[in-house]
Amino acid sequence: MKLHNEGKVPCEIAQILTIGKSTVNDIINKFKTPGTLKDKCCPGRSRKTTNHVNKMIKRKAIADSYKFQSNDKMESWLVDVKRVRIPRPKFGSGSRCYPTEPPKDYTSYDEIRAEDMKIRTSLSSPAGLAKATEDLRRALQEKL
Repeated sequence: MKLHNEGKVPCEIAQILTIGKSTVNDIINKFKTPGTLKDKCCPGRSRKTTNHVNKMIKRKAIADSYKFQSNDKMESWLVDVKRVRIPRPKFGSGSRCYPTEPPKDYTSYDEIRAEDMKIRTSLSSPAGLAKATEDLRRALQEKL
């Protein structure tokens, strides 16, 4: 700080003290007048001066009282609220109806497995494969 007060530039101070220029700038910025710390907010934890400690105590008292007030307000608001049953949302159109007999997807597992086994055994021979292809073609024609 003495070198700075004598009018030296931070580059010269850094060369004299063999430290980095950024370190010199940080030290100069921290001190307002020679020997006293500048009272400013800097990144990281703030200094605990008496003024700062008093502000913390006041804010804590205000926050605690506000917390109790807001809890009381919420409880009184909840007492006044009537319970309402919210209906389950319906997806899709209401005019959709299901067929009288369930589709193949809803049939039992045993029936599906029996049909699969029947198809697999019939597909093992070339004649069965041709028949299965013909059946699929007919079924497709019926649907179209």
